Amino acid sequence: MKIETALLKLVYKMEENKHKAYFTSMRTILRGRPGPISDLYEDQIFYGTHLDLTNNELRYTLDSLIHKGEILRRNSNNRKEFYIPFSHTYAEERVYLDKVFQIDIDSDQFYEDELDQFDDVRDVTMAETISKKTRLLIKTPLKTREVQCESSLEEEFVEDLNEYEYIKDICSQPLIIRRGKNQTKEYTPDFVILTYNNNVVLIEIKTLNEMTRRINLSKYKDLKRKAEEEGYCFSMLTKHNKKWISLEQLKVMNYDLVLESTILHALEMNQVFTHEEYMEYVHNHPDLGETDIHTIILKNNLVKRKMWNNMDLTYE
Repeated sequence: MKIETALLKLVYKMEENKHKAYFTSMRTILRGRPGPISDLYEDQIFYGTHLDLTNNELRYTLDSLIHKGEILRRNSNNRKEFYIPFSHTYAEERVYLDKVFQIDIDSDQFYEDELDQFDDVRDVTMAETISKKTRLLIKTPLKTREVQCESSLEEEFVEDLNEYEYIKDICSQPLIIRRGKNQTKEYTPDFVILTYNNNVVLIEIKTLNEMTRRINLSKYKDLKRKAEEEGYCFSMLTKHNKKWISLEQLKVMNYDLVLESTILHALEMNQVFTHEEYMEYVHNHPDLGETDIHTIILKNNLVKRKMWNNMDLTYE
């Protein structure tokens, strides 16, 4: 029996028996050596299958299974490491989020300790234009974190990803990105996360209407630049119809071609498509999707001239 197969069967069985799968216990069982826990597994198919198993080989195999999303590493109350099977309850949600964050699941990069370098760089109580100020205590497989949220949407994001067992670690307002012509402006992304498959993602959360503001699109370019410099994934995303969608997904969504034609004609004739014209079109087309106007804005490099929820549009 291959070491990965034996180890997976062992972890699942120990979870079923309510035994913590400590490193030493698993090594003893797989080597077929006597012990208070090992003796309970003498009749199992994996018992004694790897008589010469070394610490390095076991550690390598455990890390490999973690990287593949098969098991999770946890810490007990005395901070002693043990392992549990990865829940498949939210498997579909995790696969979908991998697509949202454009994660290469075949990547061999391993970032498990990467988030240790980050800490909150901005006090949420001092930040401006915050719709909701919250601190969540999030217990992830690696540690317990106090996470700052500046809106109910950010709070929902953190709770969703934790429920789906998507994150192994998370830090809010993790770093300052210099931006602007002379790099004199500062921008702080909302979160950095370590995913269940050990990828690091820089994240900005926005409402749907905020996704297409010029300032936020500019910040997204800075987020992308910083992430690519560090070798991380990145995303600006929102929640729509109970699903998280990224800016990249929003760019390629289906949309109303007649609305696009109407907007482009108005721009050709008057150099502007007004919010009043948009609301009239919405009134006459009750089945129009909420995302259509945003996809059109992104596809045609249009600019909102006024507030985030005002659809006065012109060319960039």
